[in-house]
Amino acid sequence: MNEQSSLSTALKIFSEIKEHASVARQREEQNINAFYLIFKEKSFEEVEEILEKATTNFKGEKIICSISNGRIIDLGREQFEIIRGMVIELYDYATLSSCFL
Repeated sequence: MNEQSSLSTALKIFSEIKEHASVARQREEQNINAFYLIFKEKSFEEVEEILEKATTNFKGEKIICSISNGRIIDLGREQFEIIRGMVIELYDYATLSSCFL
């Protein structure tokens, strides 16, 4: 697996969308990179459009799932309530890696 190519895909997308976010952070631990963005001043449709534009030219499998509502629970503690959302998985065949948005 080519970790640099996988990270390059994630960094490219992060670089393209972070300017639209009110909060944008990057964290790296043990070969895992996490990017955290909050879009306070944008509507859901605007964020959806930003993500679609940033992933339009991705070469590989792209899975988009809509979420009507839900919760994010980490170590037994609720972190976020999802009112409306989507999950995008990008699977890069060349590097056998995934990127979740």
